[in-house]
This record gives sequence, C-alpha cells and structure tokens, in this order.
Amino acid sequence: MKDYYNLFVALALQQCRKENYADKSKVKVNNAAMTKLRKLRSEIQRNGKEEVLSTLLNHEDDRVQLSAASACLDLNVYVEQAILALKRISKTSDDPTFCFSAKMLLKQHKGEL
Repeated sequence: MKDYYNLFVALALQQCRKENYADKSKVKVNNAAMTKLRKLRSEIQRNGKEEVLSTLLNHEDDRVQLSAASACLDLNVYVEQAILALKRISKTSDDPTFCFSAKMLLKQHKGEL
C-alpha cells in the first residue's frame, strides 16, 4: 500500500518559493513535481483515500497545505477545511507567491475567474 501522505508531502515541498523562480533548474523540478502531484491526486481519488487530504491541510508547510487545499477543491472534499487553510495562507504566508496562489484558488472556487 502506498504512503500517500509522504508522497504528497515530498512532491508539494518541491514547489518553488519566490526566490527560486530565477533558477531554471528549480522551476523544472517544480513543474515535474506538480505533474506528478496531479497524477497522485487522481490516484488518491481512485483508491478512495481522500482522507489523507484532510490530514495534509494541517501540515506545517504552506506548500503542502496549498496543494492539499487545491486537491480538496478539485475533488469537492473537505471544502470548508480547504477554504480555511487558503484564507490563512493568503493572509499569513511569508511567501507572496503562496499568498497570491491561495487568493486565486479562493476566487476560482467562488467562480470569480
């Protein structure tokens, strides 16, 4: 049985922070990780393991919470928890790229995009 929690965390932590976007190799790693994360999200859904997303919403790293919240909204599970996590990230994250991403996910969820 796969350890979805640790796989998800490992991929989410490869997301670029603000200072990483100037480094093409880090952006390439980020893009590959996000592709794998989307596939993992589909696998989590297929195998009925969505509960792992609820746990990931409480992870200490904003990148993990942001990815988990995005997955929750896409899969329509733990929506209220996801919205709370996104609101917190949008207001308190020390990385402006995560704040912006959280705000855009909230807007998208509200149908404003």
